[in-house]
Amino acid sequence: MLTKCCVVNQMQNIQREMRSLKNDLKLSKKSQDFLENLRVYLFSSGKQWDEIEDIVNELEIYLFEAEKNGNSIEKIIGNSPKEKVIEQ
Repeated sequence: MLTKCCVVNQMQNIQREMRSLKNDLKLSKKSQDFLENLRVYLFSSGKQWDEIEDIVNELEIYLFEAEKNGNSIEKIIGNSPKEKVIEQ
């Protein structure tokens, strides 16, 4: 059985790893702003934190690939976080 301390330490290690991986993605400021606004919108819509992170992480990778290939992010994200969520 894991103690609360062990679980917290594991979570902190996972969060550090995720931050490190995200630093490797290097998204444009526009994509970063969109993802932050999306987090806020999803949270205010009543989504659970883990659900929000799943959505944002998937979209973050998608945006990174699009930017790397020279595609316009507007074609991917539209004009607002709400617009993107409604599509899903």
